[in-house]
Amino acid sequence: MTKLLTTGEMIDRLKVGEIAQDKNGATVRRGNHGLETREGRFINCNYLFLSQKWRILPIYASFDEAMKALKDGKTVAYLDDFGNRNPIKKETALGAIKPLVVDFEYLFNADWVILDD
Repeated sequence: MTKLLTTGEMIDRLKVGEIAQDKNGATVRRGNHGLETREGRFINCNYLFLSQKWRILPIYASFDEAMKALKDGKTVAYLDDFGNRNPIKKETALGAIKPLVVDFEYLFNADWVILDD
């Protein structure tokens, strides 16, 4: 689980195309011209909006996309059954992958994210 962010922190961190969700389940998306609702309308920055706590939703990559990013020198991570990110770099030893008993089927079907370096 990612930590909850204030509205200001969410606005600072949210990248174009990413989605943030408040603790009530409402979502906003960063478009090319600002924050938008699901319907594509711009956000009204009232007290209710500004007082919310937010979580930026991960953009998952497929196993193949993650391996291509890894080959290109990026750090990738898979989410384990508890939602923890387990980062892997190009030089990570196979024995260092958590959990210690993991099969390829688990890795093929895991939720992957490509992390910024």
